[in-house]
Amino acid sequence: MPFRIQCTSSKMLLLFLCVLAAGAATACAPAEVNRPAVLLQVQTTLTPTSTSVCDPSESQIVCEDRLASQKITPLPPPTLSAEFLTAEAEYQQNLLEWTPTPEPPITTPTSSYLLAPHSQEGLLIFRGRSTYQEHPRFEVTFDSNLWRLEEHEEGPVLIHRTIEGCRLVLMAIGRGMIEMPTILQKELAGYPVEVREFRQSGLISYGFSIEQAYYGFGLQIPPDAGDSAVKECQVSGERVLDTFRLAPE
Repeated sequence: MPFRIQCTSSKMLLLFLCVLAAGAATACAPAEVNRPAVLLQVQTTLTPTSTSVCDPSESQIVCEDRLASQKITPLPPPTLSAEFLTAEAEYQQNLLEWTPTPEPPITTPTSSYLLAPHSQEGLLIFRGRSTYQEHPRFEVTFDSNLWRLEEHEEGPVLIHRTIEGCRLVLMAIGRGMIEMPTILQKELAGYPVEVREFRQSGLISYGFSIEQAYYGFGLQIPPDAGDSAVKECQVSGERVLDTFRLAPE
């Protein structure tokens, strides 16, 4: 009898242990099944997505510079100040006022300019008229060893003999705004002169305003010339303009 009780107890203990083992196996099984899925999800999250737009033929530095330049905001177009627009409008209005009224043709046409010898050898006197009024006429003196006078479409022009492309238009017509100029004031031949520098176009215009008359000159700078050639052309041209005077009638 005692043996049977002991055997029964042993069976019950064994059954209890089996139940515990089965429960533990059941609890652990889902974790083992889900672990690969969790790892796969983590790996998918951490794996970077390729967003490279580099050309295979370019280096990494070139690619980075190109991509960085695409993010730079372009500069807005330049705007003209109110002061400049006002000055330009006044300049254009003055040109209209200085434009002469057409007159009927005369029987004997007169030359628009004359060339006379100077008392000093090698110098010549150019006597011309404004493109805006007939009188009073003006004179400038130039060195014939440095300049030669030629007739062109824009009128009489002094061509520099040693500076290629350096030209001084002696009876220039005022031009509109071909670009934003640098406007300066100079004194030449004792007169205040408005200087308008159109550097990109290679032009410097000079305007002598004397009472109700206006005399315009245009200095054409050599294209693609160095700073020394540009400076030499400007100095040589202004040396001629510094001899400006009103011609006696």
